[in-house]
Amino acid sequence: RDFCLSRGLGDVYKRQLGQVNACLRAEINIHDITGQADRCMPVVHGKIRTNIARSSIYRPQYLMHIKDVLSPADLTQVTALQREQQIDWTSISSDGETVSVEGHEFIVLPGVFPPRFDSSLLINNLNISKDTEVLDVGTGSGVLAIFACIAGASRCVALDINVDAVRNTRINAEKHGLATQIDTRTSDGLAALTDDEQFDFVIANLPGRSLEAVDVVEGAQWDGGYRVHKAFFTNIAKHLKDGAQILMAKANYPEINDLLAFTEDSGFTVKVLDKEMPSDSDPRTYYTFSFSLARSTG
Repeated sequence: RDFCLSRGLGDVYKRQLGQVNACLRAEINIHDITGQADRCMPVVHGKIRTNIARSSIYRPQYLMHIKDVLSPADLTQVTALQREQQIDWTSISSDGETVSVEGHEFIVLPGVFPPRFDSSLLINNLNISKDTEVLDVGTGSGVLAIFACIAGASRCVALDINVDAVRNTRINAEKHGLATQIDTRTSDGLAALTDDEQFDFVIANLPGRSLEAVDVVEGAQWDGGYRVHKAFFTNIAKHLKDGAQILMAKANYPEINDLLAFTEDSGFTVKVLDKEMPSDSDPRTYYTFSFSLARSTG
């Protein structure tokens, strides 16, 4: 909704991709920040937001591509920030600490991924109607599962590989009077689901960066080779009701385009619902993605 769209490709794209022109006729390109397009791009914190391009420059067969990804200097800054955060999470007192999210209070236990900027992005895009059945994968402290129930979900299954996160979610579910609606399970990915369980809406706030993790604390932020994501998209289809939506928030790490390509290869269509920059001190841009299964009509 925030982007200026134009039909067709410019001459520069035609020169670069002359050999695949037949594949490009139906494509939509979102201009670089030049000419007419720069009057349409939204400005956040004095900067023009990162451009999204549906083009074939990256891979001719894929539609979704994030153009402006983090630089090596940006990645060094983010790594230092994440290391500090991981130390902070493990140093929380055994009783936990109280945090406020969108006007509601939650307990966060030590070693559990706390609600952050991307949590608010997901909360603000919870398109959940009454009696919706929701799956929350990588629930952390349970914040998103609880907001899903507040939004109208009749039931939410909340999964996490971290046993402390599962315990944390139970504590917060009881705190908000939702213990009977939120079914918490310790699970490696989707392993704790039965084959016949299906959902209308899936929240998957999975670790966003493709770095190797040595424990569950690092694993809350890092997913080496996007193995967790790839297992998720490989196995989630049987748990989706017709028309189900998967909601994710992702930062603009360089490897994000490989993940988006994998989801398209797995039969999912991708939409950008929102994008935001958290602050001037954080170089990342966060995208809220919606994935849906492209079911055959034949």
